[in-house]
Amino acid sequence: EGVVIPEFQTVREAVGFFKGRFDDGRVRIVKKAEKGAEESIYERPNQIYNALQWLATGYMRIRLTGGNLEESCRIETGMEYRAHQSELTLSEYSDDYHAVVDGKRVVLEEHLAKGNTRDPKSTIRIGFAFDDHQVIVGYIGPHQRNRMTN
Repeated sequence: EGVVIPEFQTVREAVGFFKGRFDDGRVRIVKKAEKGAEESIYERPNQIYNALQWLATGYMRIRLTGGNLEESCRIETGMEYRAHQSELTLSEYSDDYHAVVDGKRVVLEEHLAKGNTRDPKSTIRIGFAFDDHQVIVGYIGPHQRNRMTN
């Protein structure tokens, strides 16, 4: 493609650059996720750009034609793909795992993960859903609440 990807200083910059390049509707980033990106102090913003780009390309391709999402994600982004959240977590911490899109409540069951601590500089989650041939990114930020944290 010949596009030079800059070294981003913040997650907000990475998300903004992504939105400028991928404005065809494959990936929709909701306000809650944009707010999380603005507040994020994650120290590897280029990894977030790569993850969003993977959602628009590799994830979509595999979702529509088949393949190994976990392996593709790890190779392309250095992050872990997780297909599910526990039903208990989804119901107990509902606000952390749902987004509203065009008046419709969407469950953010899938997510990309890096890090396993509570340190927002080294741990981040991107919560999303595949809905009507579109990736809905509803969460970008530190590890969400779950049954293990409370």
